Parts: sequence; structure tokens; C-alpha cells
Amino acid sequence: MDNLHSNYNTTKHEWCYNLDEKTIQYIHTIKKTIKNYLKEKYFMKNTNHLIENIDEMDELYYSKPDNKIGSDSVFVTPHIDGFLGWIPFMRCWRCLYCITNPNNTTTYFPLNSHGETFITLTPNNFICHDYNRDLHWIEASLKKNNESRIVFKLHFYDYSRFMSFFSNMYKMFNI
Repeated sequence: MDNLHSNYNTTKHEWCYNLDEKTIQYIHTIKKTIKNYLKEKYFMKNTNHLIENIDEMDELYYSKPDNKIGSDSVFVTPHIDGFLGWIPFMRCWRCLYCITNPNNTTTYFPLNSHGETFITLTPNNFICHDYNRDLHWIEASLKKNNESRIVFKLHFYDYSRFMSFFSNMYKMFNI
């Protein structure tokens, strides 16, 4: 994973499916852990929900919070990532898995329960949110350095079993 620790002068996005095989295997291990976490936290077995990967949306993201241009300058405004929140019984999950966070970038989820509103990820930790419903934004600390914040943006979707007929269509709409 040493090849992930690069510094960039601007933001950079790389699709995970274009990465080397060793890194892809590393990502699959992470995704298995996150999927199990989501299953347990949201009682998916008890609620008859299934959860699947959306590997086509996964990306490796390098950011420079002190840049005046690039993706981070957009992410500081309140936003929702997707537009399919009106579809019931289905969720698309975006999970941010931290590789580095040298500027202590914090993600705000104003509608989350107390204790889960301000999230500052540390390496090898993650946070998941509903891609289509959760309002959020980022803010970096005043401490600046020349290192990039590096995260995997990993994706899943879950659906009630009775919605199985529509699940692949839902996945494709999110992609």
C-alpha cells in the first residue's frame, strides 16, 4: 500500500478498478469488513435486507484541503451526493476509508445522532453515509502541510428482499 502515499498539488480521483491487483485485493478485504459492519449496525438480517457491492463507483481520492481549486473547495458546502433519496426500501452507501488525514479534515453530518455529527477519520478507520439522503460537508483544520489526505470512497447498496426485482436497476442509476 506504499504506492498510495503520494502527494499531489491538486485533488486527484482514480477508479479503484484501474489500480494494481494487490491494491484491489486490499480494497476487497476492507469492503468485506465494512459490509459486515453495515449488516450488523442496521440489522439487515432481521429486516430482510440484502447488501451488495457497487465496485464500479469505488475510487481512490487524494485531496489537498488548502487548495483553492479542486473537489475539496466544493465539498465544504452542505450537500447530498446523490439524487435517489426518494426511492423507498433501498439505500446506496458511500463509505470513506481513511488512508491518511494529515490536516485533520472533519466531515459534518448535522442530522446524525449525538456523537456521530463530527467525524475526523484517522488511518484505517471509516464512516458510512447514505449517498442519496445524508446532508454533509467537510472542513479542514487550520494546520496545513504538504501532505495529501487520502481516502477510499467505497460503495454498497442495500434493499429489502421484496425489492430484488428493482435492485440492479437501482445500482445502475447510482453508478
